[in-house]
Amino acid sequence: MEIPKASGGTRKLGVPTLTDRFIQQALLQVLATLLEKRRMHLNLLTYNPTGPGLSGVAYEPPPRETVGVFLDELHARGIVAHFRRPRGATIDGACGQLRARAGG
Repeated sequence: MEIPKASGGTRKLGVPTLTDRFIQQALLQVLATLLEKRRMHLNLLTYNPTGPGLSGVAYEPPPRETVGVFLDELHARGIVAHFRRPRGATIDGACGQLRARAGG
């Protein structure tokens, strides 16, 4: 989706993701605050792209190097975490993806 710029032209309007460094830092701060002093393991998933969603927008997972930086920064804050290995782009694994396929 594109929105008009005050100076003319348009710019893409997107959902903030881990590729946005500001959003990444905000997420790290929130997670570090919520999880400090807790014995737990944070299990993270990257987005599994399956085409356009209900809004017609096709989202993509963050680049592998961005995921690695995010994970390294979680570890530096003392948070035990890992990203689960992707199972392939043809597998609908998230609830919203399954719901979209079922038509509900």
